[in-house]
Amino acid sequence: SGGAENIMIVGHRAVNRMILSHFLYRRTEDVPYIYIPQDRFYHIVATQYKKLFQLRPYE
Repeated sequence: SGGAENIMIVGHRAVNRMILSHFLYRRTEDVPYIYIPQDRFYHIVATQYKKLFQLRPYE
């Protein structure tokens, strides 16, 4: 489409773990152990060639 789209996903920790596991290629058995902090958020930049994950504080 040519244009960059930004989205923000706000959800329950368990749902966020499932979404994050898709980007991290984690096994199903590892999903409950993915770290989801309450005072920070994951900023994900995905391109065709790479994915960049940053854990950022809320401002």
